[in-house]
Amino acid sequence: MTARLEPGFVLDDRYGLQERVGEQGCAALWRGTDTVLARTVTIMVLPSSAPETARVLTAARRAARIRDPRIVQVFDTAAVDDVTYVVTEWITGRTLTDLLVESGPLHPDRAGALVGEAAEALSAAHRMAVSHLRLRPENLVWTAAGGVKITGVGTEAALAGTTSDDPARTDAEGLGALLYAALTARWPYGDHETLPPAPAMNGAPHYSPRQVRAGVPPELDATTERALCQHSRRGQPPLSTPAAVAEALADFPDPAPLDFFAEVAGEPDRVPPPPAGTDLLPAGTGFGYRPPPPRRDHRWRRALIAVPAGVAIVAVLAVGGLRLGLSGLHLPGRAADTPSSSASTSATPSESTTPAGKRQIAVVGAQAFDPLGDRQEHDGDTSKAYDGTKRTAWFTDRYNSPSLGNLKPGVGIVFDLGSPKAVDSVDLVLVGEGTSVQLRDAQDDGSALDDYKTVAKADNTGTHVTVRPSSATTARYWLVWFTQLPPGGGGYRGGLADVTFHPAS
Repeated sequence: MTARLEPGFVLDDRYGLQERVGEQGCAALWRGTDTVLARTVTIMVLPSSAPETARVLTAARRAARIRDPRIVQVFDTAAVDDVTYVVTEWITGRTLTDLLVESGPLHPDRAGALVGEAAEALSAAHRMAVSHLRLRPENLVWTAAGGVKITGVGTEAALAGTTSDDPARTDAEGLGALLYAALTARWPYGDHETLPPAPAMNGAPHYSPRQVRAGVPPELDATTERALCQHSRRGQPPLSTPAAVAEALADFPDPAPLDFFAEVAGEPDRVPPPPAGTDLLPAGTGFGYRPPPPRRDHRWRRALIAVPAGVAIVAVLAVGGLRLGLSGLHLPGRAADTPSSSASTSATPSESTTPAGKRQIAVVGAQAFDPLGDRQEHDGDTSKAYDGTKRTAWFTDRYNSPSLGNLKPGVGIVFDLGSPKAVDSVDLVLVGEGTSVQLRDAQDDGSALDDYKTVAKADNTGTHVTVRPSSATTARYWLVWFTQLPPGGGGYRGGLADVTFHPAS
């Protein structure tokens, strides 16, 4: 079959090969078509006899469990005759490398936002015990639909045989490298096919982003070094997990369209001259050399084409105001409220450590719970309530009164801990002031409210609340039940930005 792999061939009577788009080690990458679902897909084809194939197949099947939309989804895996294939979603967009080659270093806000999204996505992967281990600028994609995607989770490391004794730290360092590249258009590890290497300095592997490029905020410079070099900076500890990196970047708003981050003119690099006898870059360029951004003014013309100048300026100001408003509105409890830490712990496989070093129980799934209504309440957004970040949230529907319009006594989310767990406390990050919630538990996945026993409650709360079961209780399913909603969205609606279950000692 290997000899017949060419455009037009249909693999396993389902996946049509259209165009070979690349290769990774022994794997060939194809753009193809799922003829059953009529959608474009990426198909990785490997020889079944290759020693890497079994590792890739295992990694892909583990990655398929991840449901974060920012991780490229694995659709199918199988072995047919002498080939093995992995089918994933097809992504169109620009990689971080493309963005940097096109326009030079990113605006600091955009760099923080993009890498923050990547960190949140990898946090979700690590909660499912899946890591990347080989993060490079090509793995961070800004999609044509205007979102972030991370490619190669699990599979790239399996192909290369890369392992780590501390996968969380390795991916945190990789996120630091992506942030360094986004801020400087240089690669801190040196061996990159497109980006120039980061300038090195005596006694240290490289200059910090703020030394390479003027205008990098001190806090963002420190965050980069805390992740990339695992150093303490500005009184803050190293960032040794993707969750800690995500928390450190939580103040950056969601990424906005590229053109609103365009810079009118390039900024001068600020780097000391190279030490005598050092020849790291082409002669005469100096450490601060950076190829000029190609035709940056074209990006502005694309953003403002067919729009009167006055309207364009108002639009830019409006977006800027909206971004500022969102950064204050969305989500209470940013990194300033909850300091990050990289403290390690001997947690069991079903537990992990929060950035603050406090043990938590992993949530393996969640579903909206509306037994007394239409049984639907933004079911597709429930993962936002336990994705490890306060920047996203699950919301109830909008009602015309705090008591859910007197239509029903409440609505909520059931969280599945995978097996019965003894819970000491549950931290809730809520959206809006004045929410009343109950914590209920059940041994089985119940369909009626009475299937869940009330073990704690909090009335008329602020945005942060910790609820503790009134007595020792062990259960697999835990219901966060909203009984009173705060004002919001032109009426009243509740929101859960994050939930953390802490185990009983």
